[in-house]
Amino acid sequence: KSLGYEGASDEDKITVQGVADCVFEENGKLVIVDYKSNHASPDTIFTLAEHYHKQMEMYTFAVSEIWQRPVKEKYLFFLRPGIALSVD
Repeated sequence: KSLGYEGASDEDKITVQGVADCVFEENGKLVIVDYKSNHASPDTIFTLAEHYHKQMEMYTFAVSEIWQRPVKEKYLFFLRPGIALSVD
């Protein structure tokens, strides 16, 4: 599905490609989980989460538009060290 912000001109539109790793429904609302394979430590995951914040915003917009349901929660799951971090 092609998504765009209402009122955006053709000049303002860009194409972004990405895949949310996991999207599931919980009590009628959606949850997004994106797995990260960075070599992270408990001390660096917050800095890495800031790096991925815009990506998660785009996933949230796209998922809620496609499924026509609100996104309740978003998580980044850092495989190493095995820590899930809620993203606001």
